[in-house]
Amino acid sequence: MAALVKMDILLFSFHKHVYFFCFCVLSILKFLFFALEYCWGANLFGGGNDSDYYHAYALGLDIVAVNIWPVLLRWLNDVGLYSRELVAVFLKFIVILVIPLLVARLAYVKDSPLYGKAFWMLACIVSAYPTLVYLATDIYRDVFMVFVWCVGLFVLRQMFEVRQVSLKFICFILGLGFSWMLFEFRPYLGLGYLGALLFSGCYRFSKYPVWATMLIWPAGLFALYILGILEPILSYRSMFHDGTLQGGSNIGIEFSSVYSFVPDFFRSLLYQITGFYFVNWLSVVAFVCESILFLLALFYVLRNKRYADKFVNCLLVFFIVYASVWLLGNDNMGTATRLRVFNYISVYIAFFIIWQRKFKSDLVLSLGSAGKVQKTV
Repeated sequence: MAALVKMDILLFSFHKHVYFFCFCVLSILKFLFFALEYCWGANLFGGGNDSDYYHAYALGLDIVAVNIWPVLLRWLNDVGLYSRELVAVFLKFIVILVIPLLVARLAYVKDSPLYGKAFWMLACIVSAYPTLVYLATDIYRDVFMVFVWCVGLFVLRQMFEVRQVSLKFICFILGLGFSWMLFEFRPYLGLGYLGALLFSGCYRFSKYPVWATMLIWPAGLFALYILGILEPILSYRSMFHDGTLQGGSNIGIEFSSVYSFVPDFFRSLLYQITGFYFVNWLSVVAFVCESILFLLALFYVLRNKRYADKFVNCLLVFFIVYASVWLLGNDNMGTATRLRVFNYISVYIAFFIIWQRKFKSDLVLSLGSAGKVQKTV
């Protein structure tokens, strides 16, 4: 605990201009990295995979669309605007500037004296996210999904902040539109967003004990498992074990028994969300560069949950619903690093909102105490 306090003092004692400078440096480094990657022929990480399929579909060489991303690329090609290089450059621009700034803006707290510092700190964290940088090396769908999801979060946030019923209704309709769009990119991402849209008002993170959530969450999934509702998800997971989806970083959790379902779920949570599963050197790098910071932020959020607001509730409902599906359906650590991007960013936003609200609360208390002392004197 003392180490965390010292880290808090060290990180948050710098002026916001320091973090703005760091963000600029990170942006320049990413630009140079992408330039080097382009000069080396996009082979720094081996190339291929989904991006080749998306390119083939855009050119009409493939007729099966597995999600909406290749359909959008085909449409660009039909109107004469498609180029693999230009789409890749667009996604790189989104990763370098747009997504970090969008995420940082989502952590806005009204009248917060720390917002400028929080903005650039969060922008630096997202800007330095290794998996996001990797996903921008070609025309993968994930970067554009993160962008759409961030814009959708603004709609959810606005729905909680506006007072007029008509504006809330408009935000709700827009939210349904974003859930459909995200569903077309990745079904369980749209489901997670829809769950946050519909049920975040029923969940108060600041009120309910953490242990209660950690009991009800797997218990609810276990009930769905008994009823057979999770069968389509677990059938997909079985492809990791029958040879259909082989990979060197497969975990080997099968959810094949009623008695082991809950322990298997917590193992999947431990391995895939927190990164405590080291199958190769890349998994170690991912843990050091991504998971450690996430775990520290999550610990802070859980410890200071009384400062959560409605938008934090929304983020955590999304976290639970979205993670519930992919933790059951995925059994590969490489894929997990891509899927958990949304979970990690949700916690980072929640962290900076809670940090600012806690600081405001402590500041008000200290000013009130100073006023009382002055009156006494």
